[in-house]
Amino acid sequence: MALLVGAVMGLSAGDMPHRVTIVRDSVTRTDGAEARVRGEVATVWARVEFLSGSEAWKAQQNNATVNAKVTMRYRTDLKASDRIEWNGWRFEIKGLIPDEVRRAGLVLMCEGKK
Repeated sequence: MALLVGAVMGLSAGDMPHRVTIVRDSVTRTDGAEARVRGEVATVWARVEFLSGSEAWKAQQNNATVNAKVTMRYRTDLKASDRIEWNGWRFEIKGLIPDEVRRAGLVLMCEGKK
């Protein structure tokens, strides 16, 4: 964990070249029926890194699941049930690793498909 958190301590704008959208589903009720609605929480600068280049290539070929790390500035409103969308990719958040000491950054361990 120290390695991942240490990686975000000196975040600058140049370290985060990707615009990602944080997405959250909400449930609305109309006449007793429930509907799940997609809503955008925020669009922020981040760094998206595939944990394996070959996995990303394979995913484009056959819709396989890939693992990725998304690094962004520290936020307190993110939930593990939120999703990240970027460049046609949809990532489910599998782990949140905040820099609680310096509140400089947040690392999300994700699983996604294109």
